[in-house]
Amino acid sequence: MSSFADISESEFHAAIESDGTLRALQILQTAFTMGFLLFAVVVVGLHASGSLKQGDMAPVAPDDPDRLDILPILTLVHAAVAISCWTLAFASFGAMIGPARLARAIAEPMILPGPSGARTIVEGPAHKCIALLRGAILVRLALIEGPALFGAVICLLGAIDGSIDEQPLYWLNLLSGAVLVLFAIATFPTRDRLWDLVRRRFVEIR
Repeated sequence: MSSFADISESEFHAAIESDGTLRALQILQTAFTMGFLLFAVVVVGLHASGSLKQGDMAPVAPDDPDRLDILPILTLVHAAVAISCWTLAFASFGAMIGPARLARAIAEPMILPGPSGARTIVEGPAHKCIALLRGAILVRLALIEGPALFGAVICLLGAIDGSIDEQPLYWLNLLSGAVLVLFAIATFPTRDRLWDLVRRRFVEIR
């Protein structure tokens, strides 16, 4: 029976390029990151231009009885969500490409949903390896992006009600976005980077 230890570097490179996985991962990782960056730039730009301080978007006065000072609570929730999501991101990544998952993938047929609801049977250790890797990478990236968008929304709310002018430290909610950007750059999918991950996580398992 074949195993992930049978995968060669040339076989992996050929498989990941033939099915378009490498290009798809590169596009998705870029899209996840650019989506946050665009949102963050819009928030900062609107605040800097003063657009949020005009008309119906004008800040609520600090002594206004109708004002809801929820940013401190949201900031604490954001910190808790960020830590939880980051922990879950790396824990799920390890579980999805762990030895137990790999053993099941070898022993059982791997069937993935295809276009128009059709099912695709994945055959061969290299293609199974890539399928597992693709799913793990996307789940990890989504869990890291979540807190980044949450933090940007908190900054937007602070800019709208004026809280962020009174307490500029609320801009620190964008730090989870900085983590996303740095992580996306550091782990940007390339043939060599993905092969190194496969070699360390898959091929060396005996």
